[in-house]
Amino acid sequence: MINYRSASGQLEQAERKLEQDAELVAGRTLEQARTAREQAIAAHELPPLREKEARQSAAHTAARIQARASTDPPEEVAPFEARLHALPVGVLAPRELHIEPLQPFVELPDGLVLVTPR
Repeated sequence: MINYRSASGQLEQAERKLEQDAELVAGRTLEQARTAREQAIAAHELPPLREKEARQSAAHTAARIQARASTDPPEEVAPFEARLHALPVGVLAPRELHIEPLQPFVELPDGLVLVTPR
């Protein structure tokens, strides 16, 4: 037979444990609600901050380009010459380009010249 005192003591312990657990759940729920609110506020404030960062980055890049352009003298390239992989290559204006008489050739390092036959 269960003793009334023992049963009521166990009941009181269980009720205290239930209250402690309920307080713990309430505290953690409140903490989670605060965190969710802070996250929502941060998410709302983030797009304008990203836009501001992008504008400042673009202004910084433009300032660096302008500063470099003002300190470095412009590189002069001879007319009708372009550099292709550090090799000078002759460039003709379109009005001077004559397609018909062109004959392709390749000059090898030993001086041998290969010409396509007609």
